[in-house]
Amino acid sequence: MDKREEEELDRLLPSTDTWRDATCGVFTVETSGLTWLAVHGALALALRHPGYTGPSRALVLSFLEELGHELVRAGVLNDDALQFAKRYERQHSPHGDS
Repeated sequence: MDKREEEELDRLLPSTDTWRDATCGVFTVETSGLTWLAVHGALALALRHPGYTGPSRALVLSFLEELGHELVRAGVLNDDALQFAKRYERQHSPHGDS
């Protein structure tokens, strides 16, 4: 991102205090198990990108782990399928941590 783009983004984002409060809040999103399964797959795929590094990566890894457990708890996946997916993503990730 160049300096002009950074300045534009700063202008578009809420103030620091408002943004901090909003980002620390809890969001509830109700949708189908199939949609959450698709989100899980899309995030796992995004984590394979070699350029996806930094602090947000750790947040997404943690969310993906939690989402996987919720999918098992809800019966959308079984634990064997989740473990298979984790192994597959680790094998195909340039980071080795998906």
